[in-house]
Amino acid sequence: MVCSTGKATPTSGTYKMSNKYRWHQLNGGVYGQYCSRITGHILFHSVPYATNSPDSLKYTAYDKLGTKASAGCIRLTVADAYWIYSNCASGTNVEFYSSSDPGPLGKPLAQKISSNEKCRNWDPTDPLPNNPWKGYTEPASSTVEQPKKRRQNKKIQIIIVAVKIQSHKNQQNLLNRKNHQSQKKKYIWWKHFKLINI
Repeated sequence: MVCSTGKATPTSGTYKMSNKYRWHQLNGGVYGQYCSRITGHILFHSVPYATNSPDSLKYTAYDKLGTKASAGCIRLTVADAYWIYSNCASGTNVEFYSSSDPGPLGKPLAQKISSNEKCRNWDPTDPLPNNPWKGYTEPASSTVEQPKKRRQNKKIQIIIVAVKIQSHKNQQNLLNRKNHQSQKKKYIWWKHFKLINI
């Protein structure tokens, strides 16, 4: 889960979660969605909102996910804050520790939304049906770039197939030269499947 922390965020220790709030007023007169208290004034919650309304997101704060940006709470996307709120009961242990190792999945990245004037007042992960991010697609930057990307993908696919064919040249020579392309594709697929299972 991508998050923002702050100077007052604990760096060690184990705490038990307690109270939960659908909306809660935070420091600075802003609000958070799906708040789960960790200890004292430290909570898991969404990125702040100007009011307790899902269309008042502080979008510049959303763009700071993944950096130190809070007073001490753990800011999350709405989807992640909701997951904790719904799946981690009061009494759940929360352990803080310091490590430079991001783990096997690496450090997650957050979408930057400030430039999207149409949708930026909403969290893109908010499941509400009236969220303008639902069904939104970024406009293409140029019609010329799209075909180039397709051609590049085709070249990559052709190169991969060519490498597979060359690496199994001796076995392919055993194939009857009268066989059509479809039979060669079957062979390549089978050999690739076999390599995966070795």
